[in-house]
Amino acid sequence: MPTMKGKRVLTSLYLDPPVHEALKRLSGATRVPVAVYLREAIQDLLTKYDVKIARGGRAKSTHRALEKRQ
Repeated sequence: MPTMKGKRVLTSLYLDPPVHEALKRLSGATRVPVAVYLREAIQDLLTKYDVKIARGGRAKSTHRALEKRQ
């Protein structure tokens, strides 16, 4: 996954305790930070719904259900 240089947005994420513990165990075993796994999961979700990221703009989707919500 390509990384973006420059500004980033801080966001909060609430996880169920068992999910959080599982991520921490995975992170400890692989030495990959939890944040990397979360960014990868978000990228996979955007790819699944064919959401294109515009530079400096909002995400654009070709998925009809998502288009109606935007």
